[in-house]
Amino acid sequence: MSSRPYLLGTAVAMAQFGASLAASLVLTVFLQDGLGLSALLTAAVTLASAVAMGVPQGSLGAWCGGSDRAR
Repeated sequence: MSSRPYLLGTAVAMAQFGASLAASLVLTVFLQDGLGLSALLTAAVTLASAVAMGVPQGSLGAWCGGSDRAR
C-alpha cells in the first residue's frame, strides 16, 4: 500500500468500474422510466452489451496465453 503507482492504478480502476456501473444504472432507469419499456425488454437491451463485452474477453484471454496460466 505504500507504492504510489499502485495506489494511483487502484484508484483509476475503481473510478472506471464505478463509472461503468453508474452508466448501466442510468441506462436501465432511462429505458424503464423514460421510455416506458418493460423490465424484460430492458434486460434484452442490456444483455446485448453484456454479451458483446464478455465474448471477446474470453477469446482474448486464450489468444494472449491466459489458458496456460490456469494449468
